[in-house]
Amino acid sequence: MMMPAIRLDGAEAKFGDVVAVVPITLSIATGEKVALLGPSGAGKTTMLRLIGGEVRPSSGSIELHGRMIGDLAPGRELSSLVGMVHQQFDLVPNLSALQNTLAGNLGRWSLGRGLRSLVVPVDRHMAISALQRVGIDDKSAQRTSRLSGGEQQRVAIARVLVQDPSIVLADEPVASLDPARSKEILGALTTDSPDQQKTLVASMHSVEFARDHFDRLIGLRSGSLVFDSPATDVTDAMLDELYRI
Repeated sequence: MMMPAIRLDGAEAKFGDVVAVVPITLSIATGEKVALLGPSGAGKTTMLRLIGGEVRPSSGSIELHGRMIGDLAPGRELSSLVGMVHQQFDLVPNLSALQNTLAGNLGRWSLGRGLRSLVVPVDRHMAISALQRVGIDDKSAQRTSRLSGGEQQRVAIARVLVQDPSIVLADEPVASLDPARSKEILGALTTDSPDQQKTLVASMHSVEFARDHFDRLIGLRSGSLVFDSPATDVTDAMLDELYRI
């Protein structure tokens, strides 16, 4: 049996006295596309940050491809396994789209190489290719501060394409995009070589898009797991209960 890409075993996230994610146990298979659904404050972003190693579990454990996340060294080791697209995009406004995209290499570059690339971008072809995949290679020389919100979002996605992790985490990755572009971006995040299936876990605002384009839907409410089902098995009644006021 293939080892899961992600395994949470009683993983909990607490911030002081506030429990953001109650202890959750689940596994996500290599190559699976999983959407996290739920109202605002449900714990979707915190769960992504737990899986990505940005938040350490208050209790329980998290494994990525069979390795405890706490044992993975920051930089090359962790970035080869997992990469995240945040809602805030985390771009440097005064740098070009190309330079921001190349930041996906920082986990495997030395400090000197990273600093040199600020002056003369290294591996430009990687960035151009990634920007082409998200449809904004014509904006490569523009400062990101001059791009629209949707274009900035696509630069952030291009950056994780350059990083090329085996697990991609995305917080509302298509929130600023039209349906046709959203489908294209989702394809870019999951397209890979036959011998390296990428795993995608994304928080989603659009329930219908999640139903149509993800294998599995996980519903969260107040940090608790409400359902965890194949997308085809999630009913309107389950969704009504998840989003009830």
